[in-house]
Parts: sequence; C-alpha cells; structure tokens
Amino acid sequence: MKRVLAAVVLCILVFAAQAHAFDRCNEYPQDEDGFRSWLSERVIHTVPEKYFDLARSIALDTKPGYTGLSPVFAKFNEDGRPAVVFPADFAPVICRIALAQFVFFDSDRNAPAVAAQEEAAKCVDAKIQSQEPLGACLAQYAAGLETTYRSAFGELASRTQNQAYAYAADAVEQIAKHEFAHHFLNHFERVKSGSLARIDAEFEADFDAALNAVQTGTLHSAMYYFFAPLGEIERRAGALKSPNYESADCRAANINDISGLFGIVTMVLNDAAEGENRNFTTKQPDMRLASLLEELRRRPPPAPSEFSCGKLSLQVLAEAQREMIEFTTIFADSASVLFEDAEEMKPAAFGIGNKESVLQLIERLRASSASFIHLKGLSARALSIFISRLAHQLEAGDNSLAPVVESVLAASGGDFISGDHGRILNQRAVFILYEQKGARVEAKLEEARRMFERAVLLLPNLSESWANLAIIALATGNCSEAVALAETAIDSTQNEPTRASTAQFRDDVRNADQEGRCSEMSQNMRESLAK
Repeated sequence: MKRVLAAVVLCILVFAAQAHAFDRCNEYPQDEDGFRSWLSERVIHTVPEKYFDLARSIALDTKPGYTGLSPVFAKFNEDGRPAVVFPADFAPVICRIALAQFVFFDSDRNAPAVAAQEEAAKCVDAKIQSQEPLGACLAQYAAGLETTYRSAFGELASRTQNQAYAYAADAVEQIAKHEFAHHFLNHFERVKSGSLARIDAEFEADFDAALNAVQTGTLHSAMYYFFAPLGEIERRAGALKSPNYESADCRAANINDISGLFGIVTMVLNDAAEGENRNFTTKQPDMRLASLLEELRRRPPPAPSEFSCGKLSLQVLAEAQREMIEFTTIFADSASVLFEDAEEMKPAAFGIGNKESVLQLIERLRASSASFIHLKGLSARALSIFISRLAHQLEAGDNSLAPVVESVLAASGGDFISGDHGRILNQRAVFILYEQKGARVEAKLEEARRMFERAVLLLPNLSESWANLAIIALATGNCSEAVALAETAIDSTQNEPTRASTAQFRDDVRNADQEGRCSEMSQNMRESLAK
C-alpha cells in the first residue's frame, strides 16, 4: 500500500494553493438542505448513466447527530424508498481524520495519533457501557488530531497540503458513493436471498466506489485514509465487537487490495486517452505504454492481503487484472493514434490521429469492452474522450461520426458517467437537429428536444444543449420559453463569446415577441431547420 500511495501522490493533479487544509474541512455545508444539495451534486451527476435515475430517487438523510461510530449507511425508509444516511456534521470529521492520517502516514510523527486512537477507544468503551451514542468519540478524535497536527501541517509545502486535501475530499465523496452502490447493486435483496455474503457486499461496494474514482479521475485509494485509523480505534476498543462486514479494518483492506491492483495504471491510461502527459515519465508514450503492458503481464495473479475479509475479492481482482491487460494492449497498439506527435508528446488540443485510425480504435475498444465485467466504465470514459477529440477536428458537414456515436450509445451508453453521457447525447442531438436529412421538421424537433432535455438532466451546466432547447422552443412558436432557456444557457457557461452570441439570440427573440413578430421568427427558424 505504501508504494502504491506514494506513486499516486506524485501523480495527482495539484490545485492552486488555497487556505490551510484543515480550515477547508469546514467548508462543507452544515445545514441539512445545503449538505443534501452538495452531496446530490457530487454523487448523482458522477454515477454511470445506468444508475442515474435510481440515484435521483434515493432519499438523503443528512440530519446531524448519530449513534454509531461511523454513521454513514444505506437503508430503506418505512415507505420502501431507498435512502442513504450521511449526517452533515460528519463530513468535516472524515476530512480531518484523512488529513491527519496523510501527515503521519509512514512517518515518525505517528505517536500522537496512536495516543489519540487509544483515547478514542476508551471513549467508545465508556459510551457503550453507559449506552450513549458513539458519535462524540469520533468527533473528539478528529478535533484532537487537528489540534495536534495543525502546526505541522502548516509547515508543509502548498503542493503537499493540496495533495492531502484532495485525498480527504475524495474520501468524503467515495464513502457516500459506497453507500449508494449498495442500492445500485441490489445488495439488500441479494444478501437476504443468501446469494451474496454481507462482507462480500462491502467489497463490491468498495470496488464500485473505487472504479467510479478511476472513471472520474479522482483518487481511488482515498477511503483508506479514513478507514485505516478507524480500524485502529476498533481494535483498541474492547467493548466494540463489530462483525467483519462492518469492520473498518476490512474496509481498509479492501481499498488496499483494490489500489494495489489499479496503482498508477489507470491514471496513465486516462492520460493517454486524453493525449496528455501528466503521468508519463518519458516523452515517448509508445514506450511508456509498452512498458506498462509488460509490467502488467509480469504481475503474478492478484492475491488479497492477509487482512482481507470475505471470498469475493480474489475472483474480482483476478478478473479485473485480465481486463486491464486487454485494455492496456489496445492503448499500447494505438499510441501513434492517441498522440499526434509521439516524440513531442503534444496534448489533446493538438488533435488525435487521422479519422480512419480513430474510428478503428473506437470500434476495437467498443468490441473488446463488450466482454468486460469490471472495466466497462473505464472503457466508456475512453470512448467518450475519443469521440469528443475526433469531433473537434472534423470538418463542418462531416457526419461520419454520427453512426459511431449511435452504436457506442447503444452498446455502452449506460456505462458512461452521467455527465459524459450528456455530452454524447448533445452531439447526437445536434446532428439530428442540423444535419439529419429527409426527416420531417416536427419529428426532428421532437427527437432532438428529448435528447437535449436528457442531456441537461445528466449535466445541468451543458450550455449548448440549453441554447438548442431555446432554438427548438422558438421553432415551435414559444418565444417566452425560448428567452428563458437562453437565459439558462448564458448562466451555464463562462465562455464569453458563447455568452455574447446567446445573449444576442435572447434579445432578438424578446424584441420579436414584444413587437408581435414571434410567429414570423418561429416560421423562419422552422424553414431553416427543414433545409
């Protein structure tokens, strides 16, 4: 775990220096509604599209106050609605614990942390004996860690502080996603039927959260920084007898095993998909990818650590490693396509390989990923990036990508991250609205409208879709709605040329409506779209 985490630390994106990281732990909304909205945004719009509607239906209970040592869990409400409990006042606790763990992890500064864990364990024993809620113990532990390590943390370089906060912030989100995964993967029914052990359900949910981190470009090992110290407290608390499926030690072991599998490989593959060189140690990506593939092929079959719980991890890790080898093989064979200039390592902004080679790469990856069990999401992310990169360099009127987008959506659409799926839907809807020939204008407007509406549901700040919905509203004779949708499009982007052109459209429609020319303007738009 130490080598894996060290490698990942060196390769994560570093943000501009900001406030002291412990202070940033206080930035989470503390009111129930505010935290519910924050959590909803962070989770729902980053889940695979196939889970999006279920995720939106899950109730979020963010009431402060809790009884357990870790109060985040999945459940069903009395009315049968799936729910996730995540008290608003617990996010800063996770954040502080993860930050402190980052400071003293594998260092000579861990003595105060060990003493704090012993005090927290005594608190737990006392609370259990007096039948009081345990929540105060972990809150006091987190506050004590901040007091102990705040000065030492402030001495760290801004880069290191930002790295630590990235882990802490990702841990908060991934712990929530773990609980959502229990609903996505139908764990309650599967455990009840006996088809899945409860401890293996925990591993599945951890694996799902880590995969989501891989797919969204966040840190797949982040939860370890919370569950490792929590496990230490559990072991020291004599009165705390958690079954294995609830043990923080098991959760830490899960993340350890999963991160050991992924390591830096998935980060390099994500970079390669984008044509970037953030995680390359050489200016020759073909050599880096070939070396990575050779390393994967030399690896022994993955084996869970001695601390692992349950039986599912061995099977899942072995299957995922085989898929990683196949995935990396495709990338290694396609280095000259992914990078326009392999020697100079030009990034995505300078384009991707020629159209025919990219279309072949897309088809190869699409066909290969059809047999994947675990890496469908990573494959879908790469496909969405390839489509986007190619779309930006096609000449106007070149519609060769349209059937490819349609086939990819049909085969892999549900595995796209919701936001990525929204972008692909937007591209498909743009083609239907402006390029599709032979269809009646009413049919084009309706089909494109449905796609644009789904796109902004999946990705609310997709300004282009909002603007096109405004155009469709105008074409159907609803000028007031067109103005309102144009306003939303303007609010959804910071791109000044886009804002200016959309504002001009809004003003033209508003003026036409006020002057009684809405029908005329609507008819002109319909005729333009019918060509």
